[in-house]
Amino acid sequence: MKCIVILIQVCCLFGLGLAATPTVKEAMDAEWNKLKAFLPSMDTLKLTPVVNQTACNCGVFLSGQFKKGSSDPPVGVPTLMHEQDAMVPCTLMGHKQCSNKCLETIAKHLPNSPVILCGSIDRDVYRERAYLFVQNCNGTWVNTNFSAGREFCCKDGSPYKCPNNLI
Repeated sequence: MKCIVILIQVCCLFGLGLAATPTVKEAMDAEWNKLKAFLPSMDTLKLTPVVNQTACNCGVFLSGQFKKGSSDPPVGVPTLMHEQDAMVPCTLMGHKQCSNKCLETIAKHLPNSPVILCGSIDRDVYRERAYLFVQNCNGTWVNTNFSAGREFCCKDGSPYKCPNNLI
């Protein structure tokens, strides 16, 4: 007799569970439909990058092309220019990455810098320094304040040793 009562109880519980399942499923479907109404469909969802990225350009300007300490951009075209292949973000960190990439590229050519620099300009130069500028994001040249650490003198496209002005 006890077995029959237990069997009836189990059947009732099982039956209740089956009877409750469609109700729970219907409630979940209703909640899902409400949620879908707030979410855009994947067709209309436009993915935009979190941070814009742009190419990094390196430019070497001579000290005669800009006013030291000024935020004004340099005058004219760079004496030397290199466009990096990598894209960098339009952030302060991206500006730093661009500067570092330019330094890596230029450092390889420092031993030959007088010949390269004088050969790439169409004017004579007397005691001018070469400064590294970078350009990314807004298209303006920004001075990194890195220089070759020496003065350049050029005559007719060739370098010569700058004289000491000890008077």
